[in-house]
Amino acid sequence: MPAVNPENLRWARETAALTIEQAAHKIGIQGESATTRLREMESGERTPTRSNLNNMARAYHRPVLALYVERPPLKGERAHDLRTNRLSTNTSEAGLDVLIRTALVRQAILREALQDADEFSASPIVGSIDGRFDADYISDKILRVSDFQLSVFRSRRLASEAFAYARDCIERLGIFVLLIGDLGHHTSKLSDRVFRGVSLPDSIAPLIIINDNDAKSAWAFTLFHELTHLIIGESAISGYGSLNANEKLCDDVAGRLLLPKSDLASLNLTNDIEQLVDEIGMASNRWKISRTMIAYNLRRAQQVSSGTYEQLVDRFEMERTDARRNLAAGGGDYYTTRTHRLG
Repeated sequence: MPAVNPENLRWARETAALTIEQAAHKIGIQGESATTRLREMESGERTPTRSNLNNMARAYHRPVLALYVERPPLKGERAHDLRTNRLSTNTSEAGLDVLIRTALVRQAILREALQDADEFSASPIVGSIDGRFDADYISDKILRVSDFQLSVFRSRRLASEAFAYARDCIERLGIFVLLIGDLGHHTSKLSDRVFRGVSLPDSIAPLIIINDNDAKSAWAFTLFHELTHLIIGESAISGYGSLNANEKLCDDVAGRLLLPKSDLASLNLTNDIEQLVDEIGMASNRWKISRTMIAYNLRRAQQVSSGTYEQLVDRFEMERTDARRNLAAGGGDYYTTRTHRLG
């Protein structure tokens, strides 16, 4: 068996954001001296077995061949990180890196498969609009090319069914939409506060990733948000509450498509936070979109203050956290156990 560069073992562990103790456990090294033996492998004092290397590759989310290269690879390009407000750690950022790497591999496979089958044409929508155009122009273009109809979207019984309709409209444009929020197991979930969505432009196999740990009622908003990034030809990692100008543009486009200004004007707004929560909740059910999106658009339209908006977001997040806790206590459901949903 060819020799492994010990430096690669340390690089793979550190880029997976694992401590030596965590890695030894994940790899399955047993006994009181487990961490010592792993340190010795990383320093070159001990030779890892083939089983050790296979387990490392799985634990570190790297191909085995990456452990054999001459020196640790340079960090690859990441999509433009447009998050300005995010709840993240070294572990979650490493997980996001893995998720994007996996998506880029899938994108390359899709591109090659379409080219081999001679069933491709350059996307007419990716990079088709200069980002200087306003939200009204871009939303009008999306309506023209996608056949998306808000009345059909809202006629669906559940938010997940409304999203499925919107997703179908977008995938008919040759854009692949993935619902992924973990690394293949529920223990590796990435919070929607780490990332909301990712756009990966490509002339043949453009990808949109939606974090399915977010509320189902938020998926459609993220779909049109990331579609706007593709239209202006921009890769992006998106999150909530970003201050980036293009993020605001993408939010505004999604708002134009899913929540017209006339709907916002129809809401019975009040200074009583409880009544406001109820009003937004009923509107969320009618319109098949998230309460947070409605609150965000009310703030953008200056119909509620920033302070009220923050109160609403905190309240909605608290209720979502409680709902997740209750669901976990009652057992998993389809959306928990089937973690990779591909279009």
